[in-house]
Amino acid sequence: MPHTFVLRQLHRAPRRQHDVPRGFSLIELLTVLVIIGVTTAMAFPRLRAAGQDAAVRGAEAALVASVSRTRAAAIQRGRPARLYFGGNRAWTAVVAPNGDTTHVGAPTNLAGLFQVTAAVTPVENDYVQFDARGVGIPSGAVGTAVRVDLTRSAGHVGRFCVTRFGRVLRGAVLAAGCGA
Repeated sequence: MPHTFVLRQLHRAPRRQHDVPRGFSLIELLTVLVIIGVTTAMAFPRLRAAGQDAAVRGAEAALVASVSRTRAAAIQRGRPARLYFGGNRAWTAVVAPNGDTTHVGAPTNLAGLFQVTAAVTPVENDYVQFDARGVGIPSGAVGTAVRVDLTRSAGHVGRFCVTRFGRVLRGAVLAAGCGA
């Protein structure tokens, strides 16, 4: 009798694969999708704000590079060079002895590249000039600096300053003053 029991145990059919649940249920999948959706909805405004801040910083960096390009153009050509600001654009021009200007390079279109609006203060200082040695020369009102405010949308503002001697101030240094 004991041998019969063992034989029955050996010949018992193996458990079928479809008896074991595999995969995820519809409720589990929907729960995961809802969690992903809520997380995305919470993160999206921050990501968009970070993108707009990056655009303002990019425009600021492009204008600071334009200042360096203008200074280099003045030194390389041995003539004064100006960085003009106007209509959300900045461009470099070399000044000939007779007062004519020749454009150097392509203008930087802030509105097209970064969707940024630029405002120059004081308004009568629409350019920064560098002499043949690369030293800044005040334009417009004597002894003033040029401050450029960059705006993308509400709350996204960048600012830098070019002093009357051609020094670029940004960040905490700019907070100390933009007058000299």
